[in-house]
Amino acid sequence: MMEIIITGALPPKRIATALIKEIPQDSAFIKRLQQHQPTRYQLDSELIGCTPAEYYQVQQQDFNPIAGQRYADALPSLDYQTQRIDDYHGIYTLALCNIHIDFQSTRLFPSYELQITKEQSLALFEAVKYLFAEKKIKLIAIHADHWVISLPQSFAGSIATPNLLSYKELHDYWPKDDKNQSLRQLLNEVQMLWHEHEVNQQRKAQGLKEINSPWLYGGVHPKQIQATPLSPYAVITTLEQAYRNENWGQWLDLLPQLEADINTVQSAQYHHARAAAKAKADNPFNSLKPGQDEADSHAAIIYRGPVTAVPKSSRFLLAGYDQLIKLQPLSLWQRTVNTFKQSNHWKSWWHQS
Repeated sequence: MMEIIITGALPPKRIATALIKEIPQDSAFIKRLQQHQPTRYQLDSELIGCTPAEYYQVQQQDFNPIAGQRYADALPSLDYQTQRIDDYHGIYTLALCNIHIDFQSTRLFPSYELQITKEQSLALFEAVKYLFAEKKIKLIAIHADHWVISLPQSFAGSIATPNLLSYKELHDYWPKDDKNQSLRQLLNEVQMLWHEHEVNQQRKAQGLKEINSPWLYGGVHPKQIQATPLSPYAVITTLEQAYRNENWGQWLDLLPQLEADINTVQSAQYHHARAAAKAKADNPFNSLKPGQDEADSHAAIIYRGPVTAVPKSSRFLLAGYDQLIKLQPLSLWQRTVNTFKQSNHWKSWWHQS
């Protein structure tokens, strides 16, 4: 069985009450809620350092933490389980983000909201790679929106993920230990070099957010997690950006696309294409290379599980900013009665509590 986690699917209670009136009652989204009963999980974001959907992914990989590590620290290792920089260092990600400061707040926008091209990423990498070389820190431009970095074992501290911090007012989340001061200064130098970089000048002219801040997190070694998940799962992020930005009109407009993405991840065609792509894939630690950017038609889907199997059934989870609701299917008799009576019981639990 495949588990499907839908992020951005639990609005605040006052918003949910208004949205219920706008969602067509015969929509697939409503029917799914009517045919399940919920089990709610409240998560402590400070304790885990990541969003509920990120926590779930790490949990499914049977993470074995050591002292001081949080679930956030294991996320970069999920994508690079068979690769490692060496036998001693964990995997850290340097994510390319935007930090926006105004008179009222400081906000972080994660990389997937920034539409970063391969060429932009490489240009920013070339501008700062010498800073890391001087510190004898290995830096690999591995993806348009994030790079892999090897930190000295002296680095101490657990840093929250950009996705989690994008929901919050951004304060000082950096470990304050003196031994991390030189690395913090290094990342400040990166910010200064990027500030007036041609890439960001062009982005401003195009009305796009600047790529002005690297965000570092990770540290778990791949051997601390299981290579394959306990069960196959897909994370569908179709609604997340509208949810984070509280753009509820856009959120409603995206519900048909959400259903299309669910149908995609349940299709044999998707899994066959995924298996073929994996068979052709290069070593993930190969450096990013110039070339035409290819649009990812399934960018809103993260799937982890065996590449050869097509899951025969699905179970759903709804994720908010600090909660997960696992949907347990009702019996056939209960579903039939609920459909006939157009049951409204789901309206009492569908929200962030």
